[in-house]
Amino acid sequence: MRPDGRIASRGAAGVELLRALGFERPAAALGRVEGPIERVYGLVAEHRDRLGPFVPDGPAPRRFP
Repeated sequence: MRPDGRIASRGAAGVELLRALGFERPAAALGRVEGPIERVYGLVAEHRDRLGPFVPDGPAPRRFP
């Protein structure tokens, strides 16, 4: 949710998340290609059932000591 109360979703939420985390330059770069990001997000969302088997079961790998 944005400070003004609006909610971002789909690919736009990723851009907003980068901005909120202080990654302004990557957010600006992704903002310029928001249309293709939305299409990729839609493609993945439509095919979750087919993509699910590629995600391993079990706990995520530990990345930090």
